[in-house]
Amino acid sequence: MRATAPRGPAAPPPEPARRRLAASPAQAWLPDPAAWSTVLALLLDAHGPDHIPVGHLDLKPEHLRRRTDGRLALLDVETLRPDITGLIDVITLPAVLRQAARPLPGPDILTLYQRAAVRHGARWSLTGLRAGLIAYQRATGLATLDGLAD
Repeated sequence: MRATAPRGPAAPPPEPARRRLAASPAQAWLPDPAAWSTVLALLLDAHGPDHIPVGHLDLKPEHLRRRTDGRLALLDVETLRPDITGLIDVITLPAVLRQAARPLPGPDILTLYQRAAVRHGARWSLTGLRAGLIAYQRATGLATLDGLAD
């Protein structure tokens, strides 16, 4: 018979990744770490602690095709990967639409994104999404939101 060490209480389950990220210090390159904390808190509230966004879609007009039903399909997702926030891809949309000769006003893009995100389970309000984008801009030093926060 082999002796075994007594077991202590079971270890708690690992904390969801998003919550750990929100509690970790901001990256040194961010000019406004407090704004980054705001971004992460808003994302946690909108998506919940277990959501892992994908991002860095390398969005370009040539990577999109219109389906016969009128919806757009992404053709190039080689750079699709887990990300901290998908907000940078939202910020990219106005420029992509202009390049594709399909410009839309920033508030329209924001509304379309918010509605699509809600259909997929996010709890973004337009006010919260706008606040997240503004905080992202402040946190990263981004020059413009291309009308998304208007």
